Amino acid sequence: FPGGRLDPEDEDPENGTCCRGYNAPWARERFRESEERAGRLLGLHLAALRETFEESGVLLAVGGDGGPVMNLGGDVSDRLAECRVAVHNRTLTLLNLIRTEGWFLALDALAPYARWITPEAEPRRFDTRFFLARLPQGAQAVHDRVELTESVWLAPADALARHRQGDLPLLPPTFRTLEELAGHQNVEGLWAWVREREIRPIMPEVFMDGPRLGLRLPGHPDYSPAGFRRPAAAEEPIQILLDGSVWRSVWS
Repeated sequence: FPGGRLDPEDEDPENGTCCRGYNAPWARERFRESEERAGRLLGLHLAALRETFEESGVLLAVGGDGGPVMNLGGDVSDRLAECRVAVHNRTLTLLNLIRTEGWFLALDALAPYARWITPEAEPRRFDTRFFLARLPQGAQAVHDRVELTESVWLAPADALARHRQGDLPLLPPTFRTLEELAGHQNVEGLWAWVREREIRPIMPEVFMDGPRLGLRLPGHPDYSPAGFRRPAAAEEPIQILLDGSVWRSVWS
């Protein structure tokens, strides 16, 4: 779950020359974006790739032959480690790295997954797109020791079990994403499902259930924010409750 912000340079229309596998109409349809915002949508993909490289050291890019650069090994691995620090420190841009090496960012390595908007009650708000990506064969994610001081690779069900035990704090979007991922047996089935499912924006509504904090989701009968209400699908909870430090989904 690396995360970050959209930078102005991410929206440069020239960035498209450094990318492969980008299906702009499909991406617009998935995230319900207008054609006028095409540059912003491309920028969101690039921001996801940049932050993934900065925070986990995984570069979703391919060489001229179409093979993942993470598989090149040797001197390339050493250069990537150095460049990761430079990109993080803003002394090098990811696009300049890609152009210098003659590589291409693999935008088809990303699958649009979800869009979460911070509740109106929060003083600081975000409008965030989530993507899924497969880890390239042989690649290893390593935290950057700056923004991230520890990392762990877990199956979704194991992460949820640790959350229920109280030793893995999760934010609501992360919690719900893990619940959804845990419902799939393998990456192939998950990938096929994600590429077909409808993405609808989720803006939780804060409420109190006695002493407990709760979040109503758009399918809840008492959910009030205009423009986000919708009937709940069978596989979607209608609210999330916080029991102590543990989130719990409620379907009815």
